[in-house]
Amino acid sequence: MLTKDPELIHALSLAKTLTMPEVLFLAEYLEKKRPKRILEFGTQYGCSAFAFKKISDRFDLGIEVHSWDIHDQRKPELKDAFTFHCENFMNINFMIQDDDVLFLDAHDYRLTSYLMHNCIDCKRDFMCHDVSSDSFDIRRREWELPLLGELIHPAVWTEDHYENKDLTVDKLVDKFGVAIVRHK
Repeated sequence: MLTKDPELIHALSLAKTLTMPEVLFLAEYLEKKRPKRILEFGTQYGCSAFAFKKISDRFDLGIEVHSWDIHDQRKPELKDAFTFHCENFMNINFMIQDDDVLFLDAHDYRLTSYLMHNCIDCKRDFMCHDVSSDSFDIRRREWELPLLGELIHPAVWTEDHYENKDLTVDKLVDKFGVAIVRHK
């Protein structure tokens, strides 16, 4: 059971950037989707990538977890759980396969916005993190670059669900928040 996994509990306590309810929300999606690979963009401490590895192990999914960042800030105890790429990830299209799941967690919001635009333009589903901050409201423009909200407007929005004719967004905000964006 994920909620009782001591390694996962420890990893979540290291960075305090992802909560157990958010991990369970993502686990439910990944168990249904069953991707071969998760490509995370924005590693920071490695907590999310480590959680994805634990989800894969728990449900026997065999998911390869890859994570990109421009700096290596990973916590030492999380380093062996996933493949890390220390490089710029602005041009990601060449590496993405159809059955991959993307997790956008770049804390540089210009990068996140760029990656979201790229996913929307390519009709690619994705997961993202830090959706609860005031600077990341997918319903309105808050950044210098256009937000996801502008791309999928007009839409119907409730507390955890956002929908228009092309996309569905489900989110869970426990602390920082996670969202899953799917094309219809």
